[in-house]
Amino acid sequence: MLGKKIIDQSGIESGSPKTLEGLGLLDVETTFDNYEKVTERVSAVPVGKGMILEPCRGRQLTGYEIHMGTTILGPRAEPAFRIVLRSGKAASSFDGAVDPDGLVLGTYLHGLFDEPPVRESVIAYLASRNRIAVNARRESIDSVWENGLKQIVAAVNENLDVRRILDLVGC
Repeated sequence: MLGKKIIDQSGIESGSPKTLEGLGLLDVETTFDNYEKVTERVSAVPVGKGMILEPCRGRQLTGYEIHMGTTILGPRAEPAFRIVLRSGKAASSFDGAVDPDGLVLGTYLHGLFDEPPVRESVIAYLASRNRIAVNARRESIDSVWENGLKQIVAAVNENLDVRRILDLVGC
């Protein structure tokens, strides 16, 4: 979507052959060419330029590679990440794209914002652009999820007769 075109000549996503114009924010074209969706746990390191990725350089980030297509980079785009592990095995391939200014980033990697360095880098960049001071607070996504689940459990226990519900469903 961020690139120039999405080419789906086999109708994989759209049901019929189509070439759609993208937003044109990245010099890339994506072709849906694989009927089997790639979903693999990966580790990657940032290689793209720009104020957003620069603070993350040298850090190994984890996420899920999820896609059904291939993206070809044009001359005004460079890879955003280099995948170093795929499903626990050594790998060396590029992923995503970043524009020459490093302000537009596209990737097949999901879950990158679960990583504190990526979140903090984006927040710090946006705050600096708007002259806003930020409190650099590192909190793992796991602890956020755990605290949120504890709040949900407490609210359910406080507001529902859980034992009665379990009895009604035969548990």
